[in-house]
Parts: sequence; C-alpha cells; structure tokens
Amino acid sequence: MKLEVLRRLPGTLYSAVVMELFERLAYYGMVLVLGIYIVDHLAVPADVFGWVYGSFTGALYLLPLLAGALADRFGYKPALAVAFGTLTAGYLLLGTATSFGLVVVALGLIAVGGSIIKPTISGTVTRTTEVGSTRPIGFGLYYMMINAGGLIGPVIAAQVRNRTEFRYVFLVSAAACA
Repeated sequence: MKLEVLRRLPGTLYSAVVMELFERLAYYGMVLVLGIYIVDHLAVPADVFGWVYGSFTGALYLLPLLAGALADRFGYKPALAVAFGTLTAGYLLLGTATSFGLVVVALGLIAVGGSIIKPTISGTVTRTTEVGSTRPIGFGLYYMMINAGGLIGPVIAAQVRNRTEFRYVFLVSAAACA
C-alpha cells in the first residue's frame, strides 16, 4: 500500500475511526470486569446477571437498526454527540452504582449509546471513501481500530483493577468516551 492512499483519506475518516477506538476501548475494558463486579461485589446471583447481560447485548446488537435510521435523518455529528454523551453517562453511572437497579439503567444507557456508534461510524467510513479506491482502506482502518480497542481496553482495565477498585475501570471507560 502506498502512503499516497492514506494521504487521500479525509480527516473526517480519521476522526471517526479514532472515536471508534475509544468507544471499543471503553466497552471491552468494562466487559472485562463487569460480571465479577456485579456477582461478587453487588451479590447479584450469576443467573440473574446472565439474563441482564444477555438482554444488554441483545439490545446492543438490535438497536443499531433504529439508530442508523435516526443518524441518517438527523445527521452523523449530532448522532455521535448523543452516542458519546449517553455512553459517558452510562459508564459514569456504572462506576458510581451501589445497587443492581442502577447497574441495569447504566447498561441500558451503554446499549443505546453503543447502538448509535456502529451505524454512524460505518456510515461515515462509507461516505468519506470512494468505491474501488479508498473504501477498502477506510474499512480496514475502521476494523483495525475496533481490534486495537479490543486489545488495549482489557489491558488498561486489568491494570486499573489491579491497582485500584472496580469502579475506576468504569470511570476510565467514561473518560475514554468523554
């Protein structure tokens, strides 16, 4: 690959894939400790956590259908602002939650925010690249950032958890989204 192709990609694309990196870093960092935190520290039965987590991930993967349509209608920048605001609020609430009810609300916020990110970032990649020339590179960068966030997030979360308390992992996720 020639560097010339990377220079032709617009700054909007690079901004979008970096946002994706931070969103994935936050998510995978949170997921690393979520089950242990809820089951061991909030004393929620594992089967109850399993139902809640299953509902959370189901919502996270079904809501993008609606979220993508809303992003197309109202614009990508507003959609991303809402998404990251919602994600930040969800992670902050998760980091300060003292009851299982608040954890469920926090996960709901994270599911809504996360569902807005996926179609909006992939739509940005599509809109800012050209078929047959820069689109494969654009999506390559997009997936590289997803994978980098999936790698870096748990490493950071483990380091934070080993040095502090669980709640700080969630607060680091909030900071990554903010």
